[in-house]
This record gives sequence, structure tokens and C-alpha cells, in this order.
Amino acid sequence: MPHYEVSWAAVTETRALDHTIVIAAPPQTVWAMISDLTRMAEWSPHSAGARMGGLGAAPEAGVRFTGRNRNRWHRWNTRCTVVASVPEREIAWTACFFGFSTGYWHYRLEPSDDGCSTTVTESWRDLRTSPLLQFAPLVRAVTGTTDVVAEVDRSIRMTLQELKAAAERSS
Repeated sequence: MPHYEVSWAAVTETRALDHTIVIAAPPQTVWAMISDLTRMAEWSPHSAGARMGGLGAAPEAGVRFTGRNRNRWHRWNTRCTVVASVPEREIAWTACFFGFSTGYWHYRLEPSDDGCSTTVTESWRDLRTSPLLQFAPLVRAVTGTTDVVAEVDRSIRMTLQELKAAAERSS
């Protein structure tokens, strides 16, 4: 399975987020949830799901999908590419908007020693560079977001809490 490289040259520490939560569910349960990207809207406040083009199983590196996003009444799509997929360990993808890279999303799963719980880390890296940043007013009009980092920070925290609640209910 190929693993794609992502350039971090344009990313600064202030445009990168990592949040971790412990979920009282085995990695298999958590993996089944996060690897089905069409279900992301069930726990993420900014996701309206994904269109996977008929894929049923967890996507492999190189698979492209459409990320459907929401922010209040705003709706927009991103073109995404899975860059890492290791069952029960990690899944990551990059997103593009109007042909420009916008973000890198990564979920890492670490099982507890007894396998009964899973530590999940969700990471985001802002990949926006000068060309896209110059169109900030247009992006704001489409997404309704004025402070991307703050919005993503809030979204990740909420996503992990909702993921935890859903996984613990199902196990």
C-alpha cells in the first residue's frame, strides 16, 4: 500500500492542532467508525459526510473522495485524498478547495495494554499557502469561517467527544 508524503514547508506551529482522548472501546470499534468517512457527520460538527464513490471498505492510500462540509447554513465540498490507512492504527487525508491544498487530517489509534480501550489523537495541519490566503474573503463567504484555526480547534474537541460517546455506546 503506498504512503504519500505531505510537504510541511508552509506550515507553522500556530497552524497545527493535536487533541487526544481515551475511549473505552477496543481499536476495532473505533476503527470501524473513523475509517467509514461517510459517517463522519455523526460526530463532527463541520462534516456533512463524504462521497466515497461506492467504496464499502476502509479507504486505502491514494483513494480520492469528496468531503462534504458545513458551518451553520454554509455548505461546501473539498476534494480529498487518503494519504495513509493502516487498519486499527491510522487514517489520514489531505483536502483541497478550489484546487488549493487546505488541510491535512490524521487520526492515530493506540490500543491500551489490555485492548479494551483506545487512545485516539486527531491532528490537523493547515496547508493553506499564499495563493489561497489571498482569496480569504471568498473563502469566508463560502465557509462562514473567519478564524479557521479556532473553528478547527473547537471542531476537533467536539468530534472527539462525540466519537467517544458513540463508540462507548456501541461497545
